[in-house]
Amino acid sequence: MSKRKIGQASNYSEIVYNLSFLKLTQKRNELISLSEQGELFLSFLHKKINDPYLNIRLQNDHKELSVEDFKIKYEKYLYEIFSKQKRFLRKLDI
Repeated sequence: MSKRKIGQASNYSEIVYNLSFLKLTQKRNELISLSEQGELFLSFLHKKINDPYLNIRLQNDHKELSVEDFKIKYEKYLYEIFSKQKRFLRKLDI
């Protein structure tokens, strides 16, 4: 997991636990992979929602922006992401 830099090292076990608890992963021969339910979940996400650098931007912006500017920037970001996802789901007719 550290190769992909998902979250902080202290969160890895919690992330893996939650994915397993939600049955989004499966363990076979000591390897963890996506389950059918995990694949299905991913199929319902807009492909451009993946934002691997969000954590870095949040950390930098938290240091550099005022509280108000940070709030404005990420309210806009969240609105755009959720709007994109909502439009994508509408196309799937869900």
